[in-house]
Amino acid sequence: MSFLFDTAKSIFSGELNEYIENVRRAHEKIIDTLNTDTVLTPPSMLLAGAAECTSFSGTR
Repeated sequence: MSFLFDTAKSIFSGELNEYIENVRRAHEKIIDTLNTDTVLTPPSMLLAGAAECTSFSGTR
């Protein structure tokens, strides 16, 4: 059992770990830039007459 653990541990270290982490970072950035969030006005504010929608970019 220890042999299998040591073999698996030796495979997932060094350059492979760096490669996996770089791929994860690259995809994380793409997802974040393509799926921007928008903040919507709650219905209670719409009823109060403050009907504005604002996005994270600051545009209205």
